[in-house]
Amino acid sequence: MNIIKRKAEKKLEDWYRNRPDKHLYVTGLRGTGKSTLIRHFADSLPDKYIYIDFETDNGIRTYFREHFNNDIISALSGYAGEGVVFSPGMILILDEIHMTGIGKDILASLSAFDNIRVILIDSEGVTADELVPADISRIILRPLTFDEFLDNTGKEWYKEVIIGHYEKMRSVPSLINNEIKDIFDDYLTVGGMPAVVNWYTANDCNITDINELIRLQLKEYRNIIRAVQEAEHSDCSKMTAILEGIIEQDINCNRHFAYGRVVKGSSGSYYTDIVNKMVNAGLICRSRFEAHFRLFWADTGLLNAYMLSSYSISDTDLERILNTSYLAQQLTSAVSISSDTSISSDTSITSDASITSGLHDLQYWCSENSSEIDQIAFIDDNSRRLAVKYIGASKKKVRSLQIYSEQFPEDNPVAVGDVDFNIMGNLKLIPQYAVFCLI
Repeated sequence: MNIIKRKAEKKLEDWYRNRPDKHLYVTGLRGTGKSTLIRHFADSLPDKYIYIDFETDNGIRTYFREHFNNDIISALSGYAGEGVVFSPGMILILDEIHMTGIGKDILASLSAFDNIRVILIDSEGVTADELVPADISRIILRPLTFDEFLDNTGKEWYKEVIIGHYEKMRSVPSLINNEIKDIFDDYLTVGGMPAVVNWYTANDCNITDINELIRLQLKEYRNIIRAVQEAEHSDCSKMTAILEGIIEQDINCNRHFAYGRVVKGSSGSYYTDIVNKMVNAGLICRSRFEAHFRLFWADTGLLNAYMLSSYSISDTDLERILNTSYLAQQLTSAVSISSDTSISSDTSITSDASITSGLHDLQYWCSENSSEIDQIAFIDDNSRRLAVKYIGASKKKVRSLQIYSEQFPEDNPVAVGDVDFNIMGNLKLIPQYAVFCLI
């Protein structure tokens, strides 16, 4: 299997070179390539490292669960039957810490552990963001974004073309534009799970057998659900109900996600915990507005496979849902500011205590006259706030952005869709495939 190139490699290098006093906590959805990425990175370093996998080594997993006393070295020595000595600069990698059942305790113990550097890997993100100590660096690995997809399918040249035309806001020649659109359509169908991307490249970047692709994607989906269920002791039926509820409410173009539409008569108290766990695990993305919210699948490929296998859906609805989900996924991968505020329908910015805020939640906006902005992302770039609306092929939908811009002139309004690079007043229009340029 090919080693997937990830933008997170630069974050790892930054951690290694510029944060020598910090440990590292790596989380993300099962199957996004965390273990492969970390071991490949460790192999490239001059330092020695020790790798322990709690998922495959039942002995050490059981020992930690029964004998861990806030001291990793003591636990390792007790299991090995002798003192464990780490040389200066050595790195300790503990993979799938959630399998021990004491992942939070292991994470908390690092604050008093300064003689070596530790990398913790956690597929389920079971530790809430607010519980991660400030002296521990954090990387979340998500499914491949479109630019990473291009990097890993031999199409890097197209990425450079997109970036160049974005920087100059210049139209892409029609022939090349159509080629990029075709690749982007493949990306929406394939998604960003590394195993599926590798299948695509092994088939010469052709979706030769859609049924085989769907079978592979549904296998990935079932593995993810099973892993989250085991780690969180969560009700699989609840997770499935939420994921199917997202699709059904998207098909019906519901303005906000409503628990009562998942199971008739159900309330938020019945589903709130599982939704928060699914967000923490990277299974879904969340966008908030005042006391309301929207939910999105975390990978368009898995979403596409599930819809095609379980729903009778029109091509128009399929395209719309995949594109709006992609927008949320792409922006979520860049959000890095935890905001305790939410954007109101008026011109104020108001506190929102009614929804448990995730570190990587997006926001959206609705005005009293039904104008809407699909996603608002807080980007850690001089606290930049980016307002993005999906307009498909209709430039008439930019009116919502214009209304929003009048109330929030300091923001960066962008319309994305089946359009070419263009400027309309203070608004940017960019093709959907170029969203990665914004972040």
